[in-house]
Amino acid sequence: MRHALRHRIGCWTMRPAPGALIHRARRAAGQLLLVAFGVMVLLGVPNDTRAASRGASDTAAPRVPDLHYQALLVHSTLTALDQANRTGNYTVLRALSAPAFQRNNPPDRLAQIFAGFRRENVNLGPAVLHDPLLRRPAYIDANGLLRLDGFYPTRPLRVTFKLSFRLVDGGWRLFGLTVEPRPTGRPTRPAAS
Repeated sequence: MRHALRHRIGCWTMRPAPGALIHRARRAAGQLLLVAFGVMVLLGVPNDTRAASRGASDTAAPRVPDLHYQALLVHSTLTALDQANRTGNYTVLRALSAPAFQRNNPPDRLAQIFAGFRRENVNLGPAVLHDPLLRRPAYIDANGLLRLDGFYPTRPLRVTFKLSFRLVDGGWRLFGLTVEPRPTGRPTRPAAS
């Protein structure tokens, strides 16, 4: 990338080439949209599936959201977890979750649970650049929880996840999560003796 030096009010500043600014702006706008959609999803903005049943009573059984919405739930959750691990601040992850999750998981407990991620500097950020793959179709269990079980096809670590969400005020909110980075290499068989 070429830069041009510019003297301004007694100091030197670097000015990126014009094409670089456009590229950075587009990338930043895309990242901002992803985060904004993630926050909207976790805060309970209704999706198309829920919007179709708005006229139904609150006691109606929730429906499994479409694949795009499922992917958004996974991306948003793992992005929030990654940011919490990077900062050591789990209050936002907790605030975006269902009330039962909040009651059972104060921020200091979440920090203890994910201490290994911080200690090992596990970076979940690149995973969300891929589409999550589900091991089985999403379903709603007997307790009304949306279950998503799958992985991101990343290397050298495959990020596996088991997530559950509770429908709260018309939106799916995090109820439980298991996230595990696993090596993707084939296991070696012990030599026969």
